[in-house]
Amino acid sequence: VSFSGAAPTAPSAANNTTANINVPVGTTTGPVSVTVNGKASDTTSFTVGQLLTDPVIASVYKQGTTNAFGYVYDNIEINGTNFGADPGDGNRDTATNKVTIAGLTIPDGVNVGGQDPNGVAVYAWSDTQIVLGIPSQEGGTYLVAGDLSVVVTAGGIQTNSQSFELRPMVYGVNPDNGPVGTDVSIEGTAFGTNPANISVSFNGTLATPSTVNDTNLHVTVPAGTTTGALSITVNGQVSNTNITFQVLAAAISGISPDPALIGQTITISGNDFGGAQGTGTLTIGGVTATPTFWNNTQIIAAVPTGVGSGSMVVSVSTPNGTASADLTISAAPTDSVMIDDFEGGAVSDWIQNPNSGYYAYGSNLTPDNNSINAQLRTTEAVHDGQYGAKVKYSYSAATATGWGAVLVNPKSLPNPGLVSFNIKWDGSANSLEVSFKDADGTIVASTIPNWTLAAISGYGQIQLHTGSFRETTAGTVAGFNWSNVVNYNFNYLGTGATANFQSIDSLSAAPTVTTAGRNYTIQYSSEILSENWLAVPYANATGSGGFFLGNSDGLANSIGSVIIPQPNDLLTIIGRDNSGQITVGPIQYMYLSGVWDSAGQTPIALRLGYMYIVTISNPGRPTISVAWNVDGTVGGVSLLFAYQSETLAENWLSIPMIGVAVNNTDDFAASLGAKIAPLDNDLLTFIARDNQSQSLVGPIQYRYIAASGTWDGGGQPPFSILAGDTWKVTLSNPGRPAVNATWP
Repeated sequence: VSFSGAAPTAPSAANNTTANINVPVGTTTGPVSVTVNGKASDTTSFTVGQLLTDPVIASVYKQGTTNAFGYVYDNIEINGTNFGADPGDGNRDTATNKVTIAGLTIPDGVNVGGQDPNGVAVYAWSDTQIVLGIPSQEGGTYLVAGDLSVVVTAGGIQTNSQSFELRPMVYGVNPDNGPVGTDVSIEGTAFGTNPANISVSFNGTLATPSTVNDTNLHVTVPAGTTTGALSITVNGQVSNTNITFQVLAAAISGISPDPALIGQTITISGNDFGGAQGTGTLTIGGVTATPTFWNNTQIIAAVPTGVGSGSMVVSVSTPNGTASADLTISAAPTDSVMIDDFEGGAVSDWIQNPNSGYYAYGSNLTPDNNSINAQLRTTEAVHDGQYGAKVKYSYSAATATGWGAVLVNPKSLPNPGLVSFNIKWDGSANSLEVSFKDADGTIVASTIPNWTLAAISGYGQIQLHTGSFRETTAGTVAGFNWSNVVNYNFNYLGTGATANFQSIDSLSAAPTVTTAGRNYTIQYSSEILSENWLAVPYANATGSGGFFLGNSDGLANSIGSVIIPQPNDLLTIIGRDNSGQITVGPIQYMYLSGVWDSAGQTPIALRLGYMYIVTISNPGRPTISVAWNVDGTVGGVSLLFAYQSETLAENWLSIPMIGVAVNNTDDFAASLGAKIAPLDNDLLTFIARDNQSQSLVGPIQYRYIAASGTWDGGGQPPFSILAGDTWKVTLSNPGRPAVNATWP
């Protein structure tokens, strides 16, 4: 007898009209025929049914749910009938009684010490329900996600096959963040080994793994990926979606300040710059900058030398990609350089960058070398921006004392140029020396005398021409490289004691603007010692003979170059400080052996806006008259005026700039009057000393009329005001309170 075309099976009994046969295992519904002595009968239909006593699976669910899907290591419950009584410990994974998933036999928990080493086992068996866990693998064969068949063998009889969806599970992602292009390792279960059957979703952007095994795969983060859920799909089954991958993409959200100057500190804000600089780079206008601070959301650096003016691209290159934004570099003042604005970009702290930081030396400074990097920059000392430098020097021992910084980026300073900084002086009797060192180790220094510092009220500005700096060893600046300055110092000179702090801010340099020179006719008479009043009308004055007029040595040599000096000529120089209205000097030079000899006296500094009385004497010397030229650059200055009633205190003023808005005495009166809060009937008197002719101009007087708010010159024509002229100014009004004003 043959069922559905299968091999014939002999009957257990037969006669001419009946054959008895047991339906073979595996028989399916189909035709049945009988063959006798090689002759086949016709066929008839035979349906394979199931005995009511055979085991049947009705459903397979994740335990405690009605979900026909789950993951490796989940427990599932097989519901049905006729599974029979529990075969007993050790007998739930035999040929007679067992459960298979995709052909893998699930072990009896008793046989493996209560739990399969792969994480699961058959835990419970009853006539209507079997509970077991889904293994990762058995015997080295791994379950792969998909629509899997579940079959029970009970009492040697197989049940029908019931499907159950096994889904992949993602347990971990390493790294869980990174830029596009990052190689990501994903750990989990039920992956299989065929990359073609797997796709990885990065928040909806799909990628195919490069390598895969049953529990691990590698994939590259694809272009266009955004931060969000990560999942994988294997054979159409989607994994859990509770794993997040963060896409790191460096971005700049802002730059401050904008616009900025060369050398000025800028703060770049954004995200995904990285926790530290590492291999990251920063360029501004194509020029590499060295940051002093770098974390994931902020970078601090100074705009490096060499960056052009106008709109420049700031580019931050990181392992998380490159971010860029525009920054405007101020065009004016041209070639100006911020050496240190104390905002954190010009100088590091020896930690962020081991080649840059602040330092202190000597025993008399607060903060000292151990604390200066943490305490020097404070908001209390600010003049510009957010921070300034706050220090205290009080003499206690004869040791060199000061502080300075190694710059994180070398600075190219204009030469000739003006070095300037803002300072709030401590009121001490000390002087201050500013020095710079170039990359070759050459040091130049320039000194600010105490009388200049003492005249400052509140925050004031100091300007030093680069020509006033001298090498500390050779006494020249010939060997100094202003285009490669690597550090600066503030050195304290003197033995003054003070409990006060001083503040310094915005150390910078700017080029000087050369202007046409001015000729003076200097008349020297022996015996009568005629005086010549000279004003310093330029910020970087150079006199006849090419001598820089940084101090009285230069003035003596320059004047001496045009008068044909004679042996024993005696040159006397006395200065008048516009700001403090005090006398500076005198200092004398005698012409001996072809040089002007000051007998070791320290030269007095020549300052913009000051006046100097110059005389020459030598008994029997013929009278001489020479033309002496001064060239230089325009530079501003602030002058302090003290006006007192009754005593008519004089204020000697010079005009230190070409092209000032004060063109004549009318302008002069209005400008000064705007600073002193004039009273009705205040009388302002001007008398000029013409440097060139050494003659007096004026006087001219102006009376303040409160009703009209004007200075009335009584119809007198105003006198012109020329650069280099000196003016004696007095204010009188009986009973008037004394006034002080700073006039720029």
